[in-house]
Amino acid sequence: MKRFMNQEYMKHENCIDIFHLIREEKQITRKQIEAVTGMSWGAVSNITARLIGNGFVTEQKPDGNTGPGRTPSYLEVDGSRYCTLGIDVNITGMKAALVNLKSETLKTWNCPTCYSSKEQLLGCINRILDQALTDEESKKFEIIGIGAAMQGVVDAENGISVSIAQCGGWDSVPLAALLEERYGISVWLEHDPNCILHAYAETNEVQNAILLRIDRGIGMAVMLDAVILKGTGRFEIAHTLAAWDKDTDSFKDRGCLEAYASVNGLEKLSGRTLESLIEAAGAGETQAKALFEDMGTKLGISIYNMRKIFHITDIILCGELMESERFFMEPVTRINDRAAFSRTDAGCACYGAAAMALNQAVRKIKL
Repeated sequence: MKRFMNQEYMKHENCIDIFHLIREEKQITRKQIEAVTGMSWGAVSNITARLIGNGFVTEQKPDGNTGPGRTPSYLEVDGSRYCTLGIDVNITGMKAALVNLKSETLKTWNCPTCYSSKEQLLGCINRILDQALTDEESKKFEIIGIGAAMQGVVDAENGISVSIAQCGGWDSVPLAALLEERYGISVWLEHDPNCILHAYAETNEVQNAILLRIDRGIGMAVMLDAVILKGTGRFEIAHTLAAWDKDTDSFKDRGCLEAYASVNGLEKLSGRTLESLIEAAGAGETQAKALFEDMGTKLGISIYNMRKIFHITDIILCGELMESERFFMEPVTRINDRAAFSRTDAGCACYGAAAMALNQAVRKIKL
């Protein structure tokens, strides 16, 4: 069936394109927009006027005189009217961030999480959003969207948190719809490693990369040609085979990578807390050092396989376990001697969620 796009739709799409161009360039003139987009001067002038009138863009005069003739003004994103909220729903703690259109984080909030039941976790999510939305700083802005960085399997397209292994009874929760009903604000869900990778890409030049969040569990995100790959339940490196239990023919509990290369896995294997295990390894205890060495080997092999599948050399690592990387990174880098490793802060997941929500929210606003 043939699809037709009316004039208003095209105007809206052009508005969005120009808005994102201004965000990316920070400061840009109308002439420069005309040259980059190939749109006519009239179209650029009309669209930028709409963006200014709706509070998305502001016009500034440059300081000083740039020479004879009329000095062109430049356009930049207006960060004074609209914001998005991002939350990182993680077993190690909940974090929220208020982010304006200029990608500036204005305020953050933290609270503990409880994964003992679906109701408890929903209560934690509601509490941090209640706290953020009723804060005096948030009240200064119009909140146009909420983004949630979620652990586990996420159906981002339909706003469903499919499963979180650590939370009993959490099964296909329509979280976006529940939060939209409670707050009257559009909500988008995303897998937490995708949010971290999005945040990383905003401040680093990266086209192709694999990101691993190594915390209580393991999450992976993949970027190819500057696009983060998405799909419900895909890229679950945590559940790939790292060892085979020949006695039970099962790898669900003891053979998957997460059983050897996560905080939960190491604590279960050692019968200790992570802090105690790190302390023992630091003191030279053979058993503790061997656990970390085995973790590094299995993690390194998994990374190598992912690199070969996606033909990627850039590997970004983050998460709680990276604090003890001195005990396991040697075999990882040895196995992946041609990879380029970098680090980032998993705490930026809430910022990434807010930034990804902004991209969606702008599309819903009638400019």
